[in-house]
Amino acid sequence: MQSPTATPNGTARHGTEIFNSAICIGADGATLANHRKSILPPGFEESYYKTGSRLTLFTLKSIRIALLICYESEFPEAVRNVCNLGAEVVLVPTATVKRYRLVPRQVIPARAFENGVFMV
Repeated sequence: MQSPTATPNGTARHGTEIFNSAICIGADGATLANHRKSILPPGFEESYYKTGSRLTLFTLKSIRIALLICYESEFPEAVRNVCNLGAEVVLVPTATVKRYRLVPRQVIPARAFENGVFMV
């Protein structure tokens, strides 16, 4: 089995498949987590990326952290699922454009409130 290869633009290759990915690396340089985006928005992403199929959680200094990428965080069930698995913090790297500024200003705070979790 071939290891994933990170690329500078936030994608990761696994063999010939390409995923929109977020990788967390610890202070020692070890990979703590590698999340593959599981919910792709309609449009160009569906043409380029395969979807991931797992929830991604890891522990850093006794804090349980989950990773979601951009569009995934807009779905209440996605955030609820990682919270039900013990996430205390949900990291959400995003590339939201100006016309969707409602997401970081209103949707993300609502998801944090609904689940009693910090979202970064």
